[in-house]
Amino acid sequence: MAITLKQIAKEAGVSEATASLALNDSELVNINTKMKIKKIARELDYVADIRGKSLAKKSSDTLALIIGAMDNPFNAELSQFIKNYVKQAGYNLIICTTQGKKEEEENYLKVLKSGAVDGAIFTTRYH
Repeated sequence: MAITLKQIAKEAGVSEATASLALNDSELVNINTKMKIKKIARELDYVADIRGKSLAKKSSDTLALIIGAMDNPFNAELSQFIKNYVKQAGYNLIICTTQGKKEEEENYLKVLKSGAVDGAIFTTRYH
């Protein structure tokens, strides 16, 4: 079972709001309290629920790369370059391969339209 923010807060003896602010490096939380909460989170192997965070800030900080196939050396190198670039910009990258199939591209488009990612980079040709 995943550790929750509520459990972190209880262990630290603070409110969930304070625990959340501390884990998000808010200046509203005393540095000692922040360090204590982060230590507890590390010890309990806490992983924030990205869905809730994305809803609150209306951004997933995630981009998608829609690419034909990774067995092409150019595509592999391009993917690595894009991954490094978006990481420096503070984004995560999801790489989706289509193998050149129109149905795969259309399926990924549906996912993208759902708002799961903030943007997409297409290296395939959409039909």
